[in-house]
Amino acid sequence: MLEKEINETNKGGEIEVALVCMPFASWKQPSFALSILSSCLKKEGFKTKTFYFTLNMVKEIGPWLYDKIASWHIVDLLGDWIFSKSLFPELENDEEYFEEILHGGLKEHGIAFFGKEPIPQTVKSEILNIRNKIDQNLQGWADQVFSFRPKIVGFTNLFHQQVSSLALAKKYKEIDLGSVIVMGGPNCQWPMGEAMIKNFPFLDAIFLGEGEMVFPEFVRRTIKGDRIEDLEGIITRNTQIGNEHPKIPIVSKLDEIPFPDYSIFQEQWEEVQEISQGVRGRIQFETSRGCWWGQIKSRRCLFCSQGSKILKYRKKSTRRAVEEISHFRENYPQFDICFTDEAVDPQTIKALGMSAGEENRPGDIIYIQVRPDLDKKQLSLLKSSGVKRLEVGIESLSTKVLTLIRKGVRSIQNIAFLKWCQELKIEPVWNLLWGFPGEARESYSTMSRLIPLIVHLQPPNQVGKFRLERFSPYFDQKEEFRLKSVKPFPAYKFIYPLKDEVLKNLAYFFSFELEEGDKEKGIIQLAELVDLWKKLFPRACLKMSDSGKDLIILDRRGPKEKVTILKGLSREFYLFLGEIRRWEEIQNFFMEKTKKNSRGSGEEVLLSLIKSGLVLKEGDHFLGLAVMEE
Repeated sequence: MLEKEINETNKGGEIEVALVCMPFASWKQPSFALSILSSCLKKEGFKTKTFYFTLNMVKEIGPWLYDKIASWHIVDLLGDWIFSKSLFPELENDEEYFEEILHGGLKEHGIAFFGKEPIPQTVKSEILNIRNKIDQNLQGWADQVFSFRPKIVGFTNLFHQQVSSLALAKKYKEIDLGSVIVMGGPNCQWPMGEAMIKNFPFLDAIFLGEGEMVFPEFVRRTIKGDRIEDLEGIITRNTQIGNEHPKIPIVSKLDEIPFPDYSIFQEQWEEVQEISQGVRGRIQFETSRGCWWGQIKSRRCLFCSQGSKILKYRKKSTRRAVEEISHFRENYPQFDICFTDEAVDPQTIKALGMSAGEENRPGDIIYIQVRPDLDKKQLSLLKSSGVKRLEVGIESLSTKVLTLIRKGVRSIQNIAFLKWCQELKIEPVWNLLWGFPGEARESYSTMSRLIPLIVHLQPPNQVGKFRLERFSPYFDQKEEFRLKSVKPFPAYKFIYPLKDEVLKNLAYFFSFELEEGDKEKGIIQLAELVDLWKKLFPRACLKMSDSGKDLIILDRRGPKEKVTILKGLSREFYLFLGEIRRWEEIQNFFMEKTKKNSRGSGEEVLLSLIKSGLVLKEGDHFLGLAVMEE
């Protein structure tokens, strides 16, 4: 137990609502959902307190092991398994779980073509030690919450914390039978929430969607003893649910939501500084909900798992967004800022530019999700507002595959994005996925030919088969896409000793089979090249410096260093190719520069640059690959 929490517990004092964030959610940041709900409840005059048992756990086991567990392959459900025996005492499957799931004994939990990182015996022993002591932790945490005598205990349920939340809820109900225990979050969407309320009797209500509007009213009615069953977006043990999706309210005017209250996390964060190893905490911020791209059904990415019921795009005004960022920087200067938006839209990028210009401002913006079709000007605006890191939905380097999965971009746009990030010193985080239904074998060879040209650019963070998730078009239309043997990943059975039909509704991640011919050779070649790319990247470079007269290009992508010097028209042309250009634009460039029809000479210059690997050609689109030095 954190010392500050002990002191507060000893002070006593009752509250009406306890909000709980459990391991193994990130310990480096507060719960965005609970921070907003805390503000909503306080605005209505309710006494509330948030408990971050993520911080209690990290103080006990240390940051390295905590992060190891929290960042382990998500479909292995390691964090859930650690708490599972407290929820289901009859479980005795330690060795089998390690062999079949964590070591990849079952094919669904292996990593094809790449292998799986082995777990050292020392780490295995530490994980088992945590699992064996978890009941003791849960009892201490339940006692801590009970000391404040809350009438309602609410849990947020995101990945890595479902079983821990259920286990503490069960433990707390044993202490206080009269308490009302509720749960909400992404893992509570229908039908998952329905499966939980039916199978875990210690739960009194599940919130299926956004809670800002309905949760304060639920609290008000519960305290007064009024009926709650007619509230939209909530199911209780008495709710009769049919096959149709229950009606779920969404917040349409985001400006009306109060600022998240991060003050409790800010206080508790100070208690872990002695073990944080210099890690900066971070707080979350949103400018929008839904997806501005995917809300149009015809262009929604096929593997996107954001539920269609909440895909409707809503955004804050520019005034509110800028005001909120300023508020965070003023009140939480020790924290960096992460955006929760599915994909920041172009208008928001302009708004971020308005928040720039503060010298030595505290709290950098370190994480935003974006689409890869941003231009360099938009990336420059993000850079000026303090952005250091972008998660970008690149997914593939094949235009055919990108079209197949409805990404709405070309491969050359993805490459341009990586190049501009390199120039602006922004770290792009992206994944390279394979195995999509309908993917042609030649797509792998296309990408394999491309990779040697771009080893100077940021390689993918993760590479592997795409993951089938609930709510995605692939999942909802599995028959149409010829996905066979769709079922929850085997890890679920190691955690929940429940019937298959229950697991089918409880699970979020699903394995599948796809019969589309042999693609193994192409995938293996691509995997090997990506591995080489990661090894070469630290020393590889393709950079250029311009004196105004000579453009010097240094090429260290291969075993031998090459230097190319471009002068005159060739120099101007290569600078012109700093952005993606169509063939028609290139023709116009040479005609304008020479004041005559110079199509022939333009083609010769372009062909020479393509052959030397300095220019990328995709159809009638062209891009210079060298990165401009400052």
